[in-house]
Amino acid sequence: MSDLAAAIAAEVGGAAVAPPPTGRGSDPLAAAIEREIGGALGPGPNAPRPGAGRVRVAVIGDEGVAAASAGHLALLGFDVAWTSPRSAALAPFANGVELVGLGTGRPQIVQSLDAAIRGRDLILLCCHATEHAAYAALLAAVLADGQVVVLSPGRTGGALEFAAVLRSHCCSARVVVGETETAVYTPAGRGPGRIEILVEKDQIRAAAFPATDNGALLQVLRQLYPQVAEAENVLDTSINNVGGVVHPAAMLLNSYATELAAAGQPLVYYRDQVNPTLANLVMEPLDAERVAVGKAFGLRTVLSFREWSLACFGQASASIRDTVASNPSYAGFGAPQTLLALGFVNDEVPNSLVPLAELGRLAGVRTPMTDAIIDLAAAMLQVDFRRHGRTLARLGLAGRDLAACLEHVNTARTPVPIGV
Repeated sequence: MSDLAAAIAAEVGGAAVAPPPTGRGSDPLAAAIEREIGGALGPGPNAPRPGAGRVRVAVIGDEGVAAASAGHLALLGFDVAWTSPRSAALAPFANGVELVGLGTGRPQIVQSLDAAIRGRDLILLCCHATEHAAYAALLAAVLADGQVVVLSPGRTGGALEFAAVLRSHCCSARVVVGETETAVYTPAGRGPGRIEILVEKDQIRAAAFPATDNGALLQVLRQLYPQVAEAENVLDTSINNVGGVVHPAAMLLNSYATELAAAGQPLVYYRDQVNPTLANLVMEPLDAERVAVGKAFGLRTVLSFREWSLACFGQASASIRDTVASNPSYAGFGAPQTLLALGFVNDEVPNSLVPLAELGRLAGVRTPMTDAIIDLAAAMLQVDFRRHGRTLARLGLAGRDLAACLEHVNTARTPVPIGV
């Protein structure tokens, strides 16, 4: 176990349960980190990071965010192991990840999942949320005390589902499980072995489950990304996930743009597929429903899409349409060429919209537009997303009222290792 992992194991291993955080820096460890590192604007792409050469990282996944994470962190001087069960997907990166305009990062590509995470301080899951539960089952027997697992991003309820699966598989390790509300990077593939990082976001928010582990989470995560800000808890990061607002509806209701992109037209997703009518009549209500659910839970920070964009990109306009269309970070993001591309439908619907609707029903908030998009996706794809998605039961929240849910995400802890 590394010195950092040992310190974290000591931080999370005590029997006593601390009170829930009452604001940023309320936890002494988190406050010390806040003073030392901060959490404001993102660094430049080649700026040194506090943990380079010290924090050992494992990246799991083979999507663009995984390639950007593994390549960029390796380029910055981190010891990075990168793995995916789909080893063929990593083959184009055998000689490194060419990051357009930045250089080539050379993470160590490891075939075995357990070998990839062995001795690592931080494990970043950069994959579709549909894979989180499977990875939790695979990792349950091989995680070690003091390791930090971060779902980047968690979508809605990711850390809760991940922890529930670890418990069901009798994971005995004292680990920290957390999530970010959004991915650190917006990447775009530029050919075999090549990734362009369109942006590293100015600010991302993260929380652990339970929130009493926020300090231990931030102690590691800010050594990679100083712009990480502490979220209240994983309900905060989950409800402030805006992917369900801007992804599924545009794919389902503007499929003609997808067909044009497939035919070779060089369309840009956020400019050409998120058209004004769709944004104004569907996305704005989706966003309002999401915000209403967060406020019903009494969360201190519930960001509208425009507020979220301002925090992440330093850019926002008067409407969702104008915000996405004018964001220079989105200008190079090509329109998907199939309905199932990028998980915008088959990942976001069950893992962003379904749990949001479930949380809305628990809180007594009507979500008619959210429900409509879920039902449309189910009808078009012939998949019962409500049954197979992240239900309250899968998140460990079934049978709890609002107060009990908040207590759970803030302070829940298994008093002894599972399986003892």
